[in-house]
Amino acid sequence: MSERPASHADWAAIDATDDPEFFVRFLDSSRVAAIQAAKRDPAAFFSYLDLKPGSSILEVGCGLGDMARALAPLVGAAGRVVGVDNSETMIRLAQQRTSQDDGPITFRRGDIMALDFPDGEFDRARVEQVLQHVAEPGRAVAELARVTRPGGRVVALEPDWDTLVIDAEDLAASQAFSAFNSTCVVRHGRIGRQLSTLFREAGLADVSIVPQGILAGYEATREFVTSNMARAVAAGAIDEGAAHAWLDDLQVRAEDGRYVAAFLMFRVSGVVRA
Repeated sequence: MSERPASHADWAAIDATDDPEFFVRFLDSSRVAAIQAAKRDPAAFFSYLDLKPGSSILEVGCGLGDMARALAPLVGAAGRVVGVDNSETMIRLAQQRTSQDDGPITFRRGDIMALDFPDGEFDRARVEQVLQHVAEPGRAVAELARVTRPGGRVVALEPDWDTLVIDAEDLAASQAFSAFNSTCVVRHGRIGRQLSTLFREAGLADVSIVPQGILAGYEATREFVTSNMARAVAAGAIDEGAAHAWLDDLQVRAEDGRYVAAFLMFRVSGVVRA
């Protein structure tokens, strides 16, 4: 069986890599703050969804199920949360980490570009940091709209990796790293700025766009910068000596409390026309 080395370029094919647990480890380390905020006050965290008891919501690209579990209290026992992911590894672990006490949640494997649900099945559909990796983001948005009822809402949250800034002594290396990540690692590195257009092309109405600045800590991003800088060196995009010096500088800055990394996330919402 042919398996390729796991990397951040393979989020759309996790199970085909040699180490699916690579992605599990990354999610567990990088999403701590967001998951804690969602659990602490789900009504505030997910206010843009306007969920009510009895609502049904589809969470596509559900990963380990953390956000699905945070959503469940908002829909109550009469509601429904369905998590879909194209990775068997993610679905298996999401199911293992979920108990009956978490509420009305089910998980299933599926393809965002060919969702196995009838038209208008859900009140809401949500996707986060998935469209950047799929082959056809526009088709995926159209599918989310199809399975959402008329008057229902589709929401996507995606980064724009051109906005990634990392403070370092060698700012040229930071800029080269950001450019490599945006153009060579992530399939659609500028998807954040393109989302609203994709929503309108899918026929969604009342499209709104909210940019959100994300400050990323060192522990959450250490593996990301280390592995992707190694890929940049291997590709000849960045000099190996400069890369090592840059990574050492980031380590020192983290130890001194001077590490700064941030990027923009765009939250786009649209309503399915009646």
